[in-house]
Amino acid sequence: MTPGPLDQRGRGLGVLRLSLTARCNLACRYCRPENQDPPTLLTHQQRLKLVGAAARLGCRRLRLTGGEPLLAPGLAPLVQAVKALDLVEEVAVTSNGVLLDRSLAQALRQAGLDRITISLDGADPQAVLRMGGGHSFAHVLAAIGHAQAVGLPVKINMVVMAHNGDQVIPMARLCRSLGVELRLIEYMDVGNRNGWRPEQVITAAAMTTEIGRHWPLEPVGRQHGSTARRWRYRAGEGSCPPLPPSANRSVVIATGCG
Repeated sequence: MTPGPLDQRGRGLGVLRLSLTARCNLACRYCRPENQDPPTLLTHQQRLKLVGAAARLGCRRLRLTGGEPLLAPGLAPLVQAVKALDLVEEVAVTSNGVLLDRSLAQALRQAGLDRITISLDGADPQAVLRMGGGHSFAHVLAAIGHAQAVGLPVKINMVVMAHNGDQVIPMARLCRSLGVELRLIEYMDVGNRNGWRPEQVITAAAMTTEIGRHWPLEPVGRQHGSTARRWRYRAGEGSCPPLPPSANRSVVIATGCG
């Protein structure tokens, strides 16, 4: 397949983010989704055509998002159909995890899903409640376990703002213990929906410094065209017990959603 078009900074399309629904079962502070889908929501066949068109323009990775994509009917069949096209290298889902039980995790894995990224904005029930995640903490932890049990790789997204800035270290500790990659995301302005104010932002530099006080980090770098910088924990260093051999040793700090 020939390379696709590049933007003015020499970046290709790379990743297609395809929203399957505007609805969500949570009301996080930084998001404020719609409570109903638009009448123009794409059909199954239209989604497949879009993926094909994007692949011809150079897209190599597909992210299925929402709202909350697990609310969308036909998710596993869509994953299976996209994988059958054999046009993209990776298909992933970004979810809050509340609806991911063992049977759904198994169905998605069997359909060919390569990875799931689960959103979690605090390391204890009260912190999650404070961020608008309701009483979902135990459900999300269970979802991570279900995904890992069926062999589905997991990453964790955490949007960091003033309301949960005290959770960066607890979340890093939790993700280290679970053996999953933590992606820390700066709180972004999304127009007039989430009441964004600059004083609520905790910068990527501040997050990196805070984690580095507990576990020394070394930079891995930034992929071309990415909004995220990757860091790796130095083996055997820090104030907590060393990571087990199977644990993920990376943390990603992004200035945009992923």
